[in-house]
Amino acid sequence: MTSSRGKRISNPTGKVVKVVAARVGHRRSALTGRFIRTNASQNPRDLIADMHGVRGQPRVAGTSEWDRFEDRIVQELRRELHLQLRRAAVADIDIAAMGDPQDIAAAMVAVLPASHPFDEVIGPFYDTPGLTQWLQITRQALHQRIKAASVLGCPLDDGNLVYPAWQFLDNGATLPGLPGVLKALSAGTTDPWQIALWLSAANEDLGDLPPRDWLRDNRSHEAVLALARQTAGSWAQ
Repeated sequence: MTSSRGKRISNPTGKVVKVVAARVGHRRSALTGRFIRTNASQNPRDLIADMHGVRGQPRVAGTSEWDRFEDRIVQELRRELHLQLRRAAVADIDIAAMGDPQDIAAAMVAVLPASHPFDEVIGPFYDTPGLTQWLQITRQALHQRIKAASVLGCPLDDGNLVYPAWQFLDNGATLPGLPGVLKALSAGTTDPWQIALWLSAANEDLGDLPPRDWLRDNRSHEAVLALARQTAGSWAQ
């Protein structure tokens, strides 16, 4: 476990999302496994409320399941941490060089996603400090990627940006063909949340796969790109 990925947080903007496909919505909820659909004009905030049954009140998994998950993490962490510290001791490394224990713990926990109902549709998300640390780039370099439409950053109400985690592969690269799709969609809207929701919505023309999953499976980029151009044209009308 490293400190590289940072917090994953989210916050919807509440803007109405327009899409081309008649059937939209997230293919399957990441937390509950339920199949989710909504109509094309539904507000993202209402979409979230419908998913959870009570507006603004997300469902939480059973405590016992989370307790077992926590115990597994602590067990694995204790083993890895013990080995790492023993190696440092044998190498006669100054213990002060290891850093502050509270800071180390905070950095380890930072890789876990924060809970938010919007995570089921578009998230989880990386925040800027976590993503720049993981990619080993500056904030300026990240903002240049956003400006070039090679990375999708979604604004929060406080002005900060968050970045859907699904757009990145395990090695930090973006999904194959994603930059071209982002550029095509950007021609029809200035709302990154609208783009993120379209990429996360099941699409009939892609065999009911969300475009992001189609790209992750390394299928034809041109199929998604053509749909993105069609969608952007519809948004711009």
